[in-house]
Amino acid sequence: MDGQVAEPDESNNYSFTNTPVIFVQSENIIGKGTGGDDVISLVQDSLVVSEPKMYLTINGMTTTYNPYRVGSINIDGAEGMTESP
Repeated sequence: MDGQVAEPDESNNYSFTNTPVIFVQSENIIGKGTGGDDVISLVQDSLVVSEPKMYLTINGMTTTYNPYRVGSINIDGAEGMTESP
């Protein structure tokens, strides 16, 4: 035995520092279609490297996201088109 006790989880561990730490909460991209046919696109724009953006467009309505802050992407087409055109 090395005298150490294993922890069941790490959720109660804390770290202290003299330097301020800035934590930015992640955001989720959530898109939901309608019961009808939808046009959905998710595009990353890298024209300005220092300010990247992601655009989620659903039926002409666009929402902008910072890709560095995205924690997850969930796109639900809902009912949408059920057979090929």
